[in-house]
Amino acid sequence: MFYSIFQEGEFRAVMSWGTNPDDLDFHDLIFDGPNVECEVFYSNKQCGDVSLDVDNTQGGDNGPETITWNAPDTFTHLVYVYDFTGGPTRLFESGAHVTFYGPGDDAQIDVDVPTDSDAGER
Repeated sequence: MFYSIFQEGEFRAVMSWGTNPDDLDFHDLIFDGPNVECEVFYSNKQCGDVSLDVDNTQGGDNGPETITWNAPDTFTHLVYVYDFTGGPTRLFESGAHVTFYGPGDDAQIDVDVPTDSDAGER
């Protein structure tokens, strides 16, 4: 579904969340066939034409994290949210939300992180 909408030009994904937990991390795992080519996340913010703007470790109310793709590619991308805090607040309680933006105002996909504890923590 992602590539059927976003085919040309820059596109980005913006992850936001509530006050807790303090540190959610936004990742893009980039595959070339069955092999991992690269991973964009807090300690590797750039991989080719893919970049992460900032690592927010102070809670979602202090700003979102954004992954930007500057050009379409032939790789497969697995974008996910990870609760780095390891504290008592679980990912499903975070209110995390990801919005994918493509070129133009009409190309947008909204995804909420599951709020069911049975959905897991990753």
